[in-house]
Amino acid sequence: MIIVGDYERCNTVAECLTNVRRTESKRHFLTLTGLYEGVPVSVVCGGMGVSITDFIIREARQFVSGPMIIVRFGSCGIVHDNVNVGDVIAVSYTHLTLPTICSV
Repeated sequence: MIIVGDYERCNTVAECLTNVRRTESKRHFLTLTGLYEGVPVSVVCGGMGVSITDFIIREARQFVSGPMIIVRFGSCGIVHDNVNVGDVIAVSYTHLTLPTICSV
């Protein structure tokens, strides 16, 4: 599952998928589900913030059993003495490294 905060980003990421199915809720959540190299992938947009991301993950867990891979594309907040507004922060390592799914 890929989580984004912006509808445009959701549509852009979904361009990498085939057989895309679109679902919108009355609460302004957009889910685009399709296949990437035969693997089901959902791109979910629900807006900004940690609380929305947390909500999406908890809701998805109700319908998905077993391991899930969750990626958040977009910006995020941090409070740290060495980080200023406007700084760009890139992750240098992860617990799970995956190949780039597409270049958009």
